[in-house]
Amino acid sequence: ENQIVSVENKINSEMRDFDYDYLVVATGASPIPPKFPCPESENITTFHNPLDAKNFRTRAQTGQVGSAAIIGAGFIGCELAEALSSMWGIETSLIELEDRLLPRSLDKEMSLFIEKHFAANDINVKTGTMVGEITLNDQTPVVHLNDGSSLEVDHVFLCMGVAPNVKLAYDSGIAVSESGEILVDKHLRTSQPNVYAAGDCIETPSFITHQPAFFPLGSLSNRQGRVVAEVIAGMDSSFRGATGVISMQVYGLTMAACGLNESEAKRMGYDYKCSWGSWFDRPDYMPEGGAISAKLLYEVKTHKLLGLQLVGSKQVPRYIDAFSLMATNGGTVQDMVDYEHSYTPPHSGPINPLNNLG
Repeated sequence: ENQIVSVENKINSEMRDFDYDYLVVATGASPIPPKFPCPESENITTFHNPLDAKNFRTRAQTGQVGSAAIIGAGFIGCELAEALSSMWGIETSLIELEDRLLPRSLDKEMSLFIEKHFAANDINVKTGTMVGEITLNDQTPVVHLNDGSSLEVDHVFLCMGVAPNVKLAYDSGIAVSESGEILVDKHLRTSQPNVYAAGDCIETPSFITHQPAFFPLGSLSNRQGRVVAEVIAGMDSSFRGATGVISMQVYGLTMAACGLNESEAKRMGYDYKCSWGSWFDRPDYMPEGGAISAKLLYEVKTHKLLGLQLVGSKQVPRYIDAFSLMATNGGTVQDMVDYEHSYTPPHSGPINPLNNLG
């Protein structure tokens, strides 16, 4: 009420107050802690911030890590698996509870492209596998799995997703959603006067489902920060929502996704169908070309676009970006049929994968 932020110096416990005209809460998100027994050890860490990377890099460069296990095969887990193996030659196991890699974005048949790519690069992938507990043998972590087996490794990474940091906001009387994110309007204002919020701690409307969603993505955080700055400066700027479009590359293979996968579509009660196939991203007589495999989800009655998954080694991002714009505007399958693109054989074919899917 007095527009004051009270802070504590963590070194000497000294308290200090700061006045503000406008306050921006950008507290981000933190790694989700394990639900299984897990001891504290410098050999069992998250991989969430620069300090995590710096500390592990020191251990890896000094030859202290020959093997590692990653628990959780989301974006961080998959990118980390490639880094450990390709940068340092570390024997790497990737463990995922769901039946596929990147379970929030991909369906099983699309995930298999990445899983086989990992296997070809000697990553030990274990999907559909639950961790029962982690113990220490002296100081060496031992990961005990639900199939009765165990992995003894030099380092374990806990990469099981993130949750928004909203305790400060909640304790300060700022409205938080039932699912645990800070509530904001399209100008990113919170429920308190002159207080804004942005980044991985806020709830974001989905353009596809028109329901609240949680999109902890760096691209959105950057845009939201700019919107807050412009609104405070008096401009009529807004952040209306997102489709959750993402992309990732491992060992030269690019994966991109936007919107819902089948598990999400089923959970939300959509009557949907799928279209999928593989095409070259440019005429097959061009030596630089490569195959793109794609899967489209659409609503049966309205033909509304629900989601797209792409995997390939070439021009994947351009197609997911175009799809995101269509989905933002409530597009249908017909928009994919009608999609006009620039055609030149070195970069694209006369009919592109989006046209073919439509």
